[in-house]
Amino acid sequence: MFYAPSFWFKTYEKVLEDVPDTDIEESCENALVIFYHAEEADVGRRSNVLTKFIKNVKWLSGKFGTRNLVLHSFNHLSSQRHLLTSPES
Repeated sequence: MFYAPSFWFKTYEKVLEDVPDTDIEESCENALVIFYHAEEADVGRRSNVLTKFIKNVKWLSGKFGTRNLVLHSFNHLSSQRHLLTSPES
């Protein structure tokens, strides 16, 4: 999790079969960039994990005075990704 005065990204490759293929190139200013990952153990303590995540994001966004967030999941790198790929997970 870090602050970026300017952040640029472009989609690279589709990794989920049931998601439409999109080609996006965007940039944003004054943003928090958050790379996150969930593990199998986090599913059982979801409420605590989400509460801590939200508190950390709110604290850092307040520190830099921004409400712009870039969220990037690294679950696709996990051997347990099958547990965490649905929006309900």
